[in-house]
Amino acid sequence: ISLKRIYPNPAYGDVKIDYFTESGRVKLVLFDARGTQIETIVDEWHSHGDFTAVLNTNHLQSGNYIIQMVQGNKRLSEVLLVP
Repeated sequence: ISLKRIYPNPAYGDVKIDYFTESGRVKLVLFDARGTQIETIVDEWHSHGDFTAVLNTNHLQSGNYIIQMVQGNKRLSEVLLVP
């Protein structure tokens, strides 16, 4: 699995999250800098391949956020800056 690209970052409006996954259930979750879960972006079964999710950031306050990808026992995280 991989979080390939999050853009634009710093975030304005809609942010695209490109990721690669094996077949199985995939979750993309947004956390604030304190580790509080803000929102689930994706929680669904995917086939093997490349995908893009869209996150609207207009409701978020300025700050650092973490986008976490989970599939099985694998976890990846990337930082998202909202100015």
